Amino acid sequence: MMTQLLNYQFDTDRVVEHLDTRGMFLLRNLVSKELVESLKLEGQNLYRKSPKFVKDTRAGDLAGSYRINIVPSRVQKYDEYNQISSIKRVIDHPRVRGLVDTALRSKSGVSNYIYDYSTIDAEKEKFGADLFPLHYDWHEHRRCIKFYIYLNDIGVEQGAIRYIPYSHKLVRYLWRNETSELQQIWDRGKEHDINSLENLLTTVSANVETNYPNSETIKLLQSITNDKEKSYDFAITGNPGDVLVFDENGIHGGGPIINGHRYICRIHFVNRKFVNRRLPDQQSGIIRHLVSPLRLRIQSLLNLVL
Repeated sequence: MMTQLLNYQFDTDRVVEHLDTRGMFLLRNLVSKELVESLKLEGQNLYRKSPKFVKDTRAGDLAGSYRINIVPSRVQKYDEYNQISSIKRVIDHPRVRGLVDTALRSKSGVSNYIYDYSTIDAEKEKFGADLFPLHYDWHEHRRCIKFYIYLNDIGVEQGAIRYIPYSHKLVRYLWRNETSELQQIWDRGKEHDINSLENLLTTVSANVETNYPNSETIKLLQSITNDKEKSYDFAITGNPGDVLVFDENGIHGGGPIINGHRYICRIHFVNRKFVNRRLPDQQSGIIRHLVSPLRLRIQSLLNLVL
């Protein structure tokens, strides 16, 4: 018997409006209890079996934690769709894809999906370490809307994600107007903090503070870097079945776990331009059969030259 997926039909236009303006929207009690249980079990089974299509089964160095990172092309390669049937139902649901397509203004693809189970780590908690320090995500030619499905009760003490409203607009403004400064930070290497809030704010010049239309966002982010406790005012707590939808360009990051655990299912939906550049397995038939062989040919020629 097929389990129910969504408990109600959300207002797509209202959610997209919030994504455009605030960068995020929380859909309370969206995913059915039956599907939540199915997703929890699916993640646990993937961790135990560690199939070939799973990219990573660790979550940093937190004892007892795991992160199941799944890339769609690898699932296709090994033909293992039966092992991800629950999360695939969410990804393929017409209401979900309709929301994402509307938000991205294009047909969407999926870069990856993740089962993320994090537990308390006593050594880290001595230093109050966040699960993910405040940061933004940025990829050239990519827009990404992320779905976080809460699989357990997640409060501030369980490392609830923080999201700073309106910050996605500042990030995009800075990448348009302070490109060289930001690129220099990224060119320094692949350090984990190149996309940190602190590094982002180093590019906020006096000119930016004068010309950016929402100076309150800049002041808020600056105050948070001076007092991290303020960031917890923006923690998005939730219950099993809640779904947080957010723009990855916004400043976000999970807080420290000081009690219990955090279990979420993450889906990263990306725009068509990124699909056509980076995800050949999800390209339309014409693009896949014409463009991909051409790219391989160009790469082959470049290899000969080099």
